[in-house]
Amino acid sequence: MFESETPPQEVGAFGRAVRVADPPRVVSDDTVREAEICTRLRDAAVSVLDVPGGVVIELRPTELASWDSLQRGADELERAFRPSARVVTAVGSARRCDLRGVAEHRVRARVERSQAVVRVHLSTLDSKDVDSLRRDARDFAEELRYSTPLEPPL
Repeated sequence: MFESETPPQEVGAFGRAVRVADPPRVVSDDTVREAEICTRLRDAAVSVLDVPGGVVIELRPTELASWDSLQRGADELERAFRPSARVVTAVGSARRCDLRGVAEHRVRARVERSQAVVRVHLSTLDSKDVDSLRRDARDFAEELRYSTPLEPPL
């Protein structure tokens, strides 16, 4: 399930007043924030490989993207594709990375680590959907290369 959140710079005074009156959101172990994933994975050396039934996104550390950050981001990305996940999406001008496009394919995700790379395997059981999944995964990976830090949630 996807739910949106508005960055603070896009909420006016009235919006902030209304938000104060809103009941607090329940954050469970299944809640994943798109902004955190994108921020952890941004500026990685990214490549995308086609595999039978899907795609593999390879993430390598750079001077701007630490190994620890990539591992944690990949783990969160894997969690985001679980059926029970509740993904809170970033919206507005700060949005730079879109998980929704990839998630629409009912993706199965698996993370694999080696000494130099983190691989995120994304696959779908629908053979008619593989090309579209690959295209959306490439778009997602491309967005990571040029991301800027996203605003933290309210």
